[in-house]
Amino acid sequence: MRFAAELVAHAAQRMNPLGEREISLRGYKIAAIENTGTLKDGYDCVDLSDNEIKTLGNFAPSPRLGTLFLNNNRVSRVDGDLGAQLPNLHTLMLTRNAIEDLEGLGALASCTKLSLLSCAENPVTRCAHYRSYLVAKIPTLKVLDFKKVKPQERVDAKKLFPEGQPPTVDLRAMAPKPPPRVPGGAPPPPPGRPAGLGNLTDDQKAAIRAAVAAASTPEEVDELERQLRAGIIPG
Repeated sequence: MRFAAELVAHAAQRMNPLGEREISLRGYKIAAIENTGTLKDGYDCVDLSDNEIKTLGNFAPSPRLGTLFLNNNRVSRVDGDLGAQLPNLHTLMLTRNAIEDLEGLGALASCTKLSLLSCAENPVTRCAHYRSYLVAKIPTLKVLDFKKVKPQERVDAKKLFPEGQPPTVDLRAMAPKPPPRVPGGAPPPPPGRPAGLGNLTDDQKAAIRAAVAAASTPEEVDELERQLRAGIIPG
């Protein structure tokens, strides 16, 4: 299906638990990001999960858009000018895509407000120095693959990838390693903890966005929203 005005008109829209205007374009078999001017920069959050998108980019200028979900697609490359298209993008979920090389992710350096990023379950995560590369290239990152970026990580990352200088390691030699064989599935998420929703901290907001990104069905998203309304925040 093509990204068009008719699709936008019929897509589910709501105010999400963070008070953001969100549109859900999940599961429409969208093959490419195009015609995004039809969104009229009217959304804080756009969910394009469970589609067939191969390239992240080609957005009409959208300064309002801060959160973008692209889980379960086929994304293998990122436009170098994504930051100009989405100047206020702070949360980007690329879990379960097809990104293989570090240099392809380097384009995310143009997103100067990006603070929460997930590339989990992409081949690129098996590259040597993957995490250090992104921490060095995107200094605004606070959470990468659902783990906080620690101060020492920043120090170590800058040693490997000093700003304005050639890296001290060979990027061409950092091919993804074969995936490890792990019996069973992933561990269940940690239990939530009661808290008020009146004044959320940045960490709490990040936890909520991560939980929404990890949801694989609309029903799971609805259940998360019910928990939030009851005052339970993922922790």
